Amino acid sequence: MSRARKCDALEIAEKLIRQAPYIRNIGVAPDNIIRHVYPLKGNEKALGFDFRTKPKQHASVLKAKALGGVYLDGPLELVQGGQAVISRFPIFRDFPINTLYWGSVSIVLDYEKLLKDTGIQELESVDIAMQRRASQYADPITFYGDAKLFSNADLVLPILLPNTQWTLAGRF
Repeated sequence: MSRARKCDALEIAEKLIRQAPYIRNIGVAPDNIIRHVYPLKGNEKALGFDFRTKPKQHASVLKAKALGGVYLDGPLELVQGGQAVISRFPIFRDFPINTLYWGSVSIVLDYEKLLKDTGIQELESVDIAMQRRASQYADPITFYGDAKLFSNADLVLPILLPNTQWTLAGRF
């Protein structure tokens, strides 16, 4: 990458993170191996991460590639520690034809901060649970609250996200 292009990319990443309080970091993965991460501090362990070594994360990268667009994955454990929701963006050399896959960009969202700021953890007299499906054929994965809540909830709502869906259940 030329110095000018690298500088432009760093400036864009810095501006994006400064304006979006939930972004923890941005990773760039040509050939599905993270080669660049911003900010680097605290994310050093992500450098060199090969998605093929973690089947669940690799599956989400491949799903974004197959969709030809953004796919939201998680929450999941990060190699550098902590939990995150990750927006996966496939990059193609021949957009919009999308046959020459280059790699992906991942925007890592701070899951704990996102939960805290929604106020969901502060609700009193309400039990809440959330699930997501890894695929339409897989059993749902409960990532917040107790899965049993879905069998006797007072309220069940879909949460529509880019190319995925979460479900929220509540009991009053």
